[in-house]
Amino acid sequence: MDQAIGVLTAVHRLTPTAGFEMLPEVSQRTNIFGVLLTLTQPLRRRAVHAGDARL
Repeated sequence: MDQAIGVLTAVHRLTPTAGFEMLPEVSQRTNIFGVLLTLTQPLRRRAVHAGDARL
């Protein structure tokens, strides 16, 4: 959830509070978590390969 808020704040230049408030609307219109999983997949693969499965 924090990642989704971070994406919203960066893309729309919002405060974290505004990003949090915008999250329900955006998540109903899009699959924001699916998008985040896709965008972070290379990072997660590298982390797992490096032995750090916490990501």
